[in-house]
Amino acid sequence: MKLAIRSSRNEEIKIKLSSQLGLSSNYIACSNTNYLAVSLLSIKDTSITTVKSIRNIEALQIDETIARALENPEEIKRMSFFNSLKSVAPVEQYKHLNQLLYTYRNNV
Repeated sequence: MKLAIRSSRNEEIKIKLSSQLGLSSNYIACSNTNYLAVSLLSIKDTSITTVKSIRNIEALQIDETIARALENPEEIKRMSFFNSLKSVAPVEQYKHLNQLLYTYRNNV
């Protein structure tokens, strides 16, 4: 499972996920994206696959394609809906990403 989170809440969310899902922190990896305010969490336990598992955690569940696009500038070129994210101030990037994903999922 891949989650997009606010970078400023990285450690807090990792702790909450570990506690809520009963996972060791070794099962939760964090990586940076091309956007200062957005980080990615990868949960390595394949048994955790439902949104219900992360219901009370401020995180956006994303697929591998979106995760690669957030990490790699070459992937973003193929996904034009990400272009507006570059022009948003870092403090607004997570909120804007949420809006972009909502629009993207409703148009696919």
